[in-house]
Amino acid sequence: MPVNRKYNLATLLDACADYVTRKRKKIFFEYILIAGVNDTDEQAHELVRIAERISSKINLIPYNTVEGLPWSRPPIERQEQFLRILREAGVVATLRHEKGHDIEAACGQLRLQTKRAELAPPVAKPFCASAEAGPN
Repeated sequence: MPVNRKYNLATLLDACADYVTRKRKKIFFEYILIAGVNDTDEQAHELVRIAERISSKINLIPYNTVEGLPWSRPPIERQEQFLRILREAGVVATLRHEKGHDIEAACGQLRLQTKRAELAPPVAKPFCASAEAGPN
């Protein structure tokens, strides 16, 4: 996200901790699980440490594979293992089971399709000459 150029993760988490302390409310973090990028047991344990520091709920969202981009969602077993680590540590966590992923209609997928359609050059309509000749 572009905001990360100005505010790194540590700064963001400090602000979240401050908010929770002042408002006495939980924060909801949405964590997108991307296969081979951020879905390891070690990363789940790191997320536990963050959740322990900041009163929060974690919503795990499996990445929606988008044609033309290199990432993919982890297998369901990997998703469930990640969730299990969080819950066994006492973190309130859910795993989103969205619909539409299999037909490329889930969050992010439709947006990319729309953007590609907007950027595509207009398609020329074929010219069809009439078979009948008019008066000369």
